[in-house]
Amino acid sequence: MHVTRALLGAAQAHRDRVALRTLAGEVSYGELGLRIERGMARLAEDGVGRGETVGLLADNHPDVVAWWFAVVGVGATVFPLSTHAMAEELRALRLDAGIARVLADDAHAGRVREAGSVRLDTEGLSCPDGPRAGHVTDPPDGIALWLATSGTTGRSRIARIGHDALLQHTRALQEHVLRFTPEDRVLACLPLAHSFGIRMTALAPLLAGTQVLVAPRFDAEETLALAADFGATWIAGVPTMFARWAEVPGEPLPALRWALSAGAALTEDVRGRAQARLGAPVRQGYGMTEATFCCVDTEGVPGSVGRPVPGVELQVREGHVFVRGPNLMRGYLGAPDHEGWLATGDLGRLDEQGRLFVTGRAKDLVVRGGHNVNPVEVEEVVAAFAGVREVAVVGRPDAELGEELVAVLVAAPDLSLSALETHLRARLPSPKRPREFVVVDALPVGRSRKVLRRVLRAQLQDGTMRAVRP
Repeated sequence: MHVTRALLGAAQAHRDRVALRTLAGEVSYGELGLRIERGMARLAEDGVGRGETVGLLADNHPDVVAWWFAVVGVGATVFPLSTHAMAEELRALRLDAGIARVLADDAHAGRVREAGSVRLDTEGLSCPDGPRAGHVTDPPDGIALWLATSGTTGRSRIARIGHDALLQHTRALQEHVLRFTPEDRVLACLPLAHSFGIRMTALAPLLAGTQVLVAPRFDAEETLALAADFGATWIAGVPTMFARWAEVPGEPLPALRWALSAGAALTEDVRGRAQARLGAPVRQGYGMTEATFCCVDTEGVPGSVGRPVPGVELQVREGHVFVRGPNLMRGYLGAPDHEGWLATGDLGRLDEQGRLFVTGRAKDLVVRGGHNVNPVEVEEVVAAFAGVREVAVVGRPDAELGEELVAVLVAAPDLSLSALETHLRARLPSPKRPREFVVVDALPVGRSRKVLRRVLRAQLQDGTMRAVRP
């Protein structure tokens, strides 16, 4: 199995149809195939080949799609990097993953240089006189994709995703859940650097000959206008996006069949308001970087993330969710290949019909607007500010974001929360920056002197402790 070979086959089969559309124009399947081949030729000229890993840092654009599959096509591994990542985080990922070269657009080239990586030239894929000879090469280990996944302590871990997992599971999603046809139009406004975005709004529809409407970034009004103007039949996003869409005045989208929300829990309030605005059902999906899209709710059962996708198995053991199937990663970078059941770290239950209800997370990871946030990473930045003596970062439930970040502080009497907020704004990307603060005399600790985060979360939820915004 080879993802690029499969996509080039789809490009040949649908060569005269529109593959990618933007406000600036359109790219046919035949042209997309040529751009991928040109990209493979350019990479080969730059010495990129089998077994190498290339970072990808760019806003959504048709050439991002072409570069993604060009990297994989030459037998290399693509490592999408978040456009929210700051130079220090990029440097850490580069060191952990051994990335020397990054494909970056002009908007993000400066951070690549700051992180100590070499930026590969990304120009020329749309030039008709550019190189066209590119040959698909099988990777030495079958790996197509690396994805960074935040844990609850330390640096991000890197999940290795195989060609087989990408193709086999994506095809199962297409056949049994998505069911795209060449007449569909899919809105791609999720970051293509994210697993959710590249798989569900690029790979799956393109394999089906579907037209993809590419938005450079998420803006609620602009993406809804794009969806309305071009007749989107399917959209996907995280709960934060659906909350924002629900607030935009206007008429429902007449062509929309249904929409998929994933990345965090979708509240029934947000679901109801989004469905009223969009004019179509909004369903939930469940997965993680290590095991993408285990379930998708196709029935609209409140609180449910649905039944397992065909080929995927789920078990709930003493309240903990385990998964096994073709959607699993090969393993973490630097660790042995994973075998058997994967412990998701989530808590949940299965009903009599086999539908999964996720009831919480066993770990301390905070999911804010679909972004996994490592509290330890945020605490290090907060603690570096003068006047902060101790800090614990936790999440509190939020109807729009899923969770909001709260920094609980033991601080000097003269601490300025406004000055602290300015400090954080300069050092943390938006998804990782706390907006709310609580100053306490002492943090609750257990016998081992570890901070009891569950106590802080409970106090925020029951109102014992009230957070403020500067």
